[in-house]
Amino acid sequence: MPPTSPAVAQFEFHPLAASIAPLLLEATTANLNWCGERFTAEHVRSTPELAHYCQLKPDRGDYGILAIDAHQRWAGVAWVVFLPATDPGYGFIAPDIGELSLCVHAGFRGQGLGRELLRRAIAYAEHRGERALSLNVEAENFASELYFSEGFVPVPEVTNTGTMIKSLGARR
Repeated sequence: MPPTSPAVAQFEFHPLAASIAPLLLEATTANLNWCGERFTAEHVRSTPELAHYCQLKPDRGDYGILAIDAHQRWAGVAWVVFLPATDPGYGFIAPDIGELSLCVHAGFRGQGLGRELLRRAIAYAEHRGERALSLNVEAENFASELYFSEGFVPVPEVTNTGTMIKSLGARR
């Protein structure tokens, strides 16, 4: 898939490996601290409802995409986890609907990389035949505009405020 914007052509995109847990811990912590320091990495690691975002388990269907720059540093990551109803995420809707997380490293924001990663994750989910993707974003988070613009809509009937879904039209 060619990049959707010339600015993102500088990045390489790779499937996310299950061994990438340290990066997912950093990305999850950054996501939680989008508006300032609220959580430490240790807090994320030791809190079960946050820690499950730091693990990629391909055997349950999890997957992701990693963007790296010319110096082989991570620039952004999008990943999808399939959590069970007994251990739901903040954007949980159903066990067969993957919950998306997206993080662009602070030094790479504003270049279209978040949109590119989001579109690639959506395309991969469609390729797999998934029926939808969900996520959770705080209303004040500037990323919510990106999700709206790419077709995610609020799900008012779920417990967690900020849960959004994008129907993909396919059936898994």
